[in-house]
Amino acid sequence: MARVRREDWLQHGLSILSSESVAALTIERLTTDLGVTKGSFYHHFGGWPSYKTALLQQFEQQDTLDIIQHLAGYHDPAQKLRALFDLLTIVAIYAANDPWDVEIAMRGWAAADPEVRAMIERIDHVRITFVAELCSAITGDAERGLLMAQHGYSILLGAILMQPMLPMARLRQIYDEFLRLYAIPGGSDVDHAAPNSGTADRPIESY
Repeated sequence: MARVRREDWLQHGLSILSSESVAALTIERLTTDLGVTKGSFYHHFGGWPSYKTALLQQFEQQDTLDIIQHLAGYHDPAQKLRALFDLLTIVAIYAANDPWDVEIAMRGWAAADPEVRAMIERIDHVRITFVAELCSAITGDAERGLLMAQHGYSILLGAILMQPMLPMARLRQIYDEFLRLYAIPGGSDVDHAAPNSGTADRPIESY
């Protein structure tokens, strides 16, 4: 029997959410897919509540905090904003699997689960605050920076929740228009310089 790491349990749980639904995410399904006993699950997590909390933390880490860390090497705020748009769109175009499926599943789960909803509210706040700080640094106006961040984030959520989902190439065009609208230099036709730290070499799980 192959040894299954804690990380494997979490990544497979996110994979089930991405490809199927919350209803499919059960201890029985996890153990069957991973080819291990329930004892292995309880060894790592103690029970379902602890697993769910760890799964939410994993999602928050790789879909928000790791991305912010990845961008830390870009010191110019306009360049950092353009690099973020690249991560959200251009990288996603070439991803093997749709990188937004887990996000959509989590938001659907949040409608019926207070713990998931609290996590979604937290990551929305972190994401908007991050972009607002960039936009405020670009414009010199904190209130306008917050407005720009809310505008940009609303575009993203609208695009991924649309049926069918807006193609990422089209979303990239919309974000280029966003850059022009707010007179932020650059776009997807600009040769973005690499960041000044090793963070750019770190893989981004979901984008």
